[in-house]
Amino acid sequence: MPETISNGRAVRLDTEHAVQELMTNAVARISGAIQVELRDQHVRLTGCAQTWHEKQLAQETLRSIGRSYVIRNDINVPAWENC
Repeated sequence: MPETISNGRAVRLDTEHAVQELMTNAVARISGAIQVELRDQHVRLTGCAQTWHEKQLAQETLRSIGRSYVIRNDINVPAWENC
């Protein structure tokens, strides 16, 4: 993790945590029932979406945020599976 100086203090920047939070907040605007798991350069979406469109929207929202991440979309849609 890189370090920076802020007000004379050393601060550690946790970029992975910041990206996780950004992705989680972006997906929460679509549905609060979708979770984002970030590990290294891999993102896994889980939970439930109301429609196939909502499922794909969550995936494409993350793709626009982190183009270098591999996204695995494991979101369930009630019409297809039980949530």
